Amino acid sequence: MSNKEDIKLFTKIVEMGIDSNLEVFTKSNFGHKDLNNGKRLVLNFHTSEIPILIRRLEDLRIEGNHDAYTWIMDIKSYLNNKENESDGKK
Repeated sequence: MSNKEDIKLFTKIVEMGIDSNLEVFTKSNFGHKDLNNGKRLVLNFHTSEIPILIRRLEDLRIEGNHDAYTWIMDIKSYLNNKENESDGKK
């Protein structure tokens, strides 16, 4: 997936506002950051709001967005690795 497609996907997720579970991102931070090579979208999801992110990605996957599935798997893999590191398993 290109960076543009990533940006579209995550912008859609963030702009959903309050979802069907009456949840919204309140602790996460989103915005733009000026870097040497241009402006970058910054998506800093708070740990407690990762389940909201995954659920919204899953909703998009069900609607036919196949890229959302890739992100779900990547996020879950990352979280599993972090958990293993904190447990001293790595």
